[in-house]
Amino acid sequence: MMEATLVKHTFGAELYHLPPRVLVVIPTAWDTVSDSEQQLLARILGSVKLSLAAVQIVCGSAFSVEDSSVYQSKAILSFGVPVAGVTRPYEVVVIDDVSVIVADVMDALDDARKKNLWAALKQVFKL
Repeated sequence: MMEATLVKHTFGAELYHLPPRVLVVIPTAWDTVSDSEQQLLARILGSVKLSLAAVQIVCGSAFSVEDSSVYQSKAILSFGVPVAGVTRPYEVVVIDDVSVIVADVMDALDDARKKNLWAALKQVFKL
């Protein structure tokens, strides 16, 4: 009887609350991404106070928000991979409470595209 009371009071709160992660979708396997592209992605994520360790990276040729339900993500940042339901790049589209930004592949990001991406990132991450 005493043990049940202790357990009830000891584990009354949620021990681990893992917030939903940001999902980064790329068209090729991570080991084929060049060092310069990895550094660019790290800088992009750093601009919204994230790191490579704080996101989930998946590769594929097409993606949908339904696919992201497995990852329980709150936001999807896609580089060069079309996402079902998103027709215009660099605009935030919310599908099933998931914010989605589709951008060009990382090696095609020039200054103008980076500015468009930054505007969309500020909207999603409320900066």
